[in-house]
Amino acid sequence: MRGIFVFLIGAAAALAHASLGNVLYDRSNVRTGIGNGAYGADTSSKAANASYAGYPFPQSLTPPVWVAEQFTLSSLSLVNSVVVLADSTWPSYGVPPNSPFFGATMNIWNGQPGVAGSTIVASSNLLTDSRWTGIYRAGPPDFTSELRPIMSLTLGFNNVALTDGTYYAAWSITLLIPGGIVYQAECPPVMNPDGTMPMGTVLQTLDGTQWTAVVDPGAGYQIGLPIKVTGTAVPEPDTDTLMLLAGSTFALFSLRRRGVR
Repeated sequence: MRGIFVFLIGAAAALAHASLGNVLYDRSNVRTGIGNGAYGADTSSKAANASYAGYPFPQSLTPPVWVAEQFTLSSLSLVNSVVVLADSTWPSYGVPPNSPFFGATMNIWNGQPGVAGSTIVASSNLLTDSRWTGIYRAGPPDFTSELRPIMSLTLGFNNVALTDGTYYAAWSITLLIPGGIVYQAECPPVMNPDGTMPMGTVLQTLDGTQWTAVVDPGAGYQIGLPIKVTGTAVPEPDTDTLMLLAGSTFALFSLRRRGVR
């Protein structure tokens, strides 16, 4: 029977034709202003009902502090990267600003972190890319402030196979360029283009163990952090392919029964 299983595995792998790097999940908008920032850049402003400009609070996003955001997959997928955003006050950014982030680590959980039954199914400390998003975290009275350029951080995963369902990506920043103010490394919350802040599912831990919801006191609800997941969605085989696989399996099984190898 081993030959049959090898055949089926090979056939299933051949069905994954989608190109690498497709967006599997995206809830990452932080832009609220277009062209109104420093040098004509876009901006991300704090919502009118928000209490904080960045999260987590009040600690820095460095170990043992972690944040976790939920994402969903609609089908079996091969995940090759997860992109999150962060900013840090630093008075020496160039134009365009270079990223001050040189290290991060991330765990993917198959459920809510800290809940019985949830486990880590994939991990990465491979920061494959970190660059300016073209957006400054700024608002009234100074939309042209250059102190908080928002950077993307891309964590690489080697085509991790995840079934459809709900997951949490939990991350922490492990290295800032010398001169960066570590305690001000933060994540901007997800924003609506009209400047309002939607509800979200963010959790944080301040000790690496106890996870709690991140609720903005001013808004009075749990916020969201930007996250984008890329990779390859593995399509379900169509009826013709299933019939072909079934027929081939039956033929192999028949040959096996007749002693033909």
